Amino acid sequence: MLPKLKTALSELFNTEPSIVDPNYYLRNYPDVAASGMDPNHHFMQFGWREGRNPSASFHTLFYKDKYMRDIKFENPAKHYMKSTLRRSVTTTPASARDFVEIQRPMVEPYFDEDFYRSTYQIRLDVDALEHYLTIGWREGFDPSPTFSASEYLKFNSHVATTGVSPLYHCVSTQSKPLSRAARRSTQPLRSLDAANIQTESNLPDREKLLSVIAQEFDAAHYLRENSDVAAANVDPLDHYVDHGWREGRNPSPLFWTNYYLSQYGDVRSAGINPFYHYIVFGRSEGRSPNPIGRTLWSRPEAPSDDDWLEARPASRTPGATVTVIMPVYKGYADTLAAIYSILANPQKTKFNLLVLNDCSPDAALTSALRRLHEKGLFDYFENEENRGFVATVNIGIAREPLLDVVLQNSDTVVYGDWLDRILAHADHDPSIASITPMSNNATICSYPDTNRNNLISVESSPSVIDEFARVCNRGIHTSIPTGVGFCMYMRRSVIDNVGALDEASFGRGYGEENDWCVRAIKAGFKNVLAHDVFVFHTGQISFADFAADEYGAGQTALSRKHPDYKLRVQQYISADPGRWARMRLDLYRLARRIGRNSAVFVTHVWGGGIETHVQDLAKRLAEENLDVVYLRVGVGGDGARIELASDQHIYAPSIEQISLSREGELIGDFLSWLEPRMAHVHSFAGLSWNATKNLMSIIRETTPVYYFTSHDFSSICHRHHLVTNEGLYCGQPSVDICAVCAKTDSEHSEYVDPLERRAVYDTFLSGAQSVFTPSSDTRMRLSRAYPSIDCRVRPHEETFPTAEVMTTTEETDGPLQIAIIGAIGPHKGAAIVHALALDAKQRALPIHYSIVGYSCYTPLLAELGVMETGRYRDVEEAFELLRQISPHLALFPSIWPETHCYTLSIALAAGISPVVFDIGAPAERLRALGLGGVLDFALADDPCALNDALLSLRRADLGLGGKKVTFQSYRSLLDDYYASNSSGAYGACATDARESVSDPTASSKIEVG
Repeated sequence: MLPKLKTALSELFNTEPSIVDPNYYLRNYPDVAASGMDPNHHFMQFGWREGRNPSASFHTLFYKDKYMRDIKFENPAKHYMKSTLRRSVTTTPASARDFVEIQRPMVEPYFDEDFYRSTYQIRLDVDALEHYLTIGWREGFDPSPTFSASEYLKFNSHVATTGVSPLYHCVSTQSKPLSRAARRSTQPLRSLDAANIQTESNLPDREKLLSVIAQEFDAAHYLRENSDVAAANVDPLDHYVDHGWREGRNPSPLFWTNYYLSQYGDVRSAGINPFYHYIVFGRSEGRSPNPIGRTLWSRPEAPSDDDWLEARPASRTPGATVTVIMPVYKGYADTLAAIYSILANPQKTKFNLLVLNDCSPDAALTSALRRLHEKGLFDYFENEENRGFVATVNIGIAREPLLDVVLQNSDTVVYGDWLDRILAHADHDPSIASITPMSNNATICSYPDTNRNNLISVESSPSVIDEFARVCNRGIHTSIPTGVGFCMYMRRSVIDNVGALDEASFGRGYGEENDWCVRAIKAGFKNVLAHDVFVFHTGQISFADFAADEYGAGQTALSRKHPDYKLRVQQYISADPGRWARMRLDLYRLARRIGRNSAVFVTHVWGGGIETHVQDLAKRLAEENLDVVYLRVGVGGDGARIELASDQHIYAPSIEQISLSREGELIGDFLSWLEPRMAHVHSFAGLSWNATKNLMSIIRETTPVYYFTSHDFSSICHRHHLVTNEGLYCGQPSVDICAVCAKTDSEHSEYVDPLERRAVYDTFLSGAQSVFTPSSDTRMRLSRAYPSIDCRVRPHEETFPTAEVMTTTEETDGPLQIAIIGAIGPHKGAAIVHALALDAKQRALPIHYSIVGYSCYTPLLAELGVMETGRYRDVEEAFELLRQISPHLALFPSIWPETHCYTLSIALAAGISPVVFDIGAPAERLRALGLGGVLDFALADDPCALNDALLSLRRADLGLGGKKVTFQSYRSLLDDYYASNSSGAYGACATDARESVSDPTASSKIEVG
């Protein structure tokens, strides 16, 4: 035991010195410091319950959950001091892994893997839950749609210093009720019998693995990508089967082990070799081996004789300012294609091309080079013996002592005015020593994935990517610790200052350009990455024979000369300053892929009714040849993510998440490049107020035509739904009362003056082409706050799969079966459901409540016999769950004025009689249909009377038995929904399912209360 901790504990419990390290406690918990409370007193009274640590030597939650699983309501520090086993226990985690294993079983019931994967769409090296516990929470990711990490941290700021996830802290301290996740990812292992998953002996044996994997295993690729395996001189196939796949190594360029395991949890759970699974089962099942595609970049072909007629000579060019030096050894087609690309793309810059043949063993290549040289296309020199890459380059540097230099590998292809663009950076800043363009294969200068050999082709050709980079990243460069020698500009004055390449240290190559660049930095110059040039690089063709042997030696020499080099590069990779430009290029590619005939939907990531609506709209607009782009906001706080509604997938790894506070202008650039026909804002929920204002400004400035739908009351209420933090409907009071509510709301740390909110929204709504509300009730409420805004009612269009109509059960002696559908949170009436169930239990009423979905009070409701099914995947599953329950009616206990209520539509489509409070769109919809029951809203405050009212309902009088509802539809969204003259009346009606007679008033409507 640590002496300081022992002393502190003994002092605490023997009225001696305190366990609490005052400096630590006050430094880590500024709220305690601000309160003026004694740190020891605070910890003993409050801190341990809140999961705070008394010192750096005692982790409260770790100790509690490791040693006190069956003990509640006791201070862990006090428990420790009373323990007779103090010497054998630990008070802080020995490792992060140990602590994660303690947290995992505690948080797993509340972790929604399906939500987590679909929301953040990241390539995970470990399973989703482990990613959340180790990485995701630190990035602000939410573990489920019902748990907001940012909101939790707003009111539990001390959690940030404990080094644990907000969800774990919440579970461990029981600081708020939590909804259990409906289910973890349950994608079936279609290719394996369920029993095989559990039994290792049922997995394929090693010999079968070897024989199957050998068919598609790329040994050369494996050794090239894993230098440690090559150095160990072991069989690469054996290594992958025995170890490599568990270490995340890739058996071929097209199969990414970690990606496959992260995407397909069934394979991961089975413990089967993922490459074997893909070959035998996954490919035929349509599973993806990587996130990009199934085609490698095409190798360049040698130019034809006719092609060479287009080549412009670059030999002894008068007035040349730069020499392009190309060492050559092998690679006939690649080399000739590289030379041709330089000569066939005209430049304003006058340059020479110097081809240096390092005693090539390829007679055909040497012959072709001599023939082209004789035509005067380039300067040419042959080594009498093989000198190696470094010595050959130095020969070229010495032959043109007054000119700047571009080192050009013979396995590259350049496009357009590539050289002019590179030199523009040099002309702009004389302190630049080297310039490297982007490439598919250029380590830290690689694109689309940095620091990766991007072998798999994307949707655009390399020449198109170069053109895109020229347009969107014109003049942009970032400083880098080293250039990359596949294509690298070297300023002559810097060569004169620091010397040429170090042949003595680097022999045949691998590290020589890094050494030169570091020497340049130490001489006061800098190296930059030009983001407006993209050069295709096949990689290790001409001098490939020497790669394996020379790479290790080169890196050793580099480390000896520059011990700080490796850390410099690692720090650059970690900081990733080039991400901004890669994001721009990703966004530009995406904009060009989609095109102008598109619509941008701004919405949140929380799912629910808004998500259903935008998905339905996107499908309809696709039928009218308009592609929808989702701008999903509230990702990890102020983040946004761009998604395509269609299958026009492109691989754009740099824009998985865009920060609106730091990178908001990129959203504006994207919208300007895209030039969509319109934008449609559905929700800003999840964003901070500043991020919301920023996005509003971006939309107004870049999108001339935009629409806004008021799915909730975010434009009026900081809580979105007009329900206070006490769980009460506020009635939409005056702005002064709203201000008091916002200031005293402990659940929202960010205060926004309601007057400012309304002024900002008024400006934004005034600029909209149209402001839509799903119901007349919503329009009325919105118009109170914004009388100058002309709101148009647009009921949601809905279609449902054919369902067997569940006719109302006749009166029986059994209990009244009531279903409550959806995600039932506080504003959806969760407290009412609890009160109803408690009253029914206490009075032994013949009522049974079931939730088709889930609630925020799962444990409390379970104690009262309320069954929750968990989240349903789709409407069909909801129908099936309702059939199993066979309810007499569906209750919708929302205490806020809902703007539509999709779950009401589910009940109507299923033929279940709905009962709602007289508030919001649900009541409006039922009155329009002449169906269901509308209850006095006052009953929301009287659960006993509400239960009595429900029992008094005559089921046959609710009006839906045998009726089939026809929902709102639009002939054309563009002509009818978005048109300014469209009618705003509800278009749904109810017809007899047996006679199909249109008679919306056939059933009597009962209003109770």
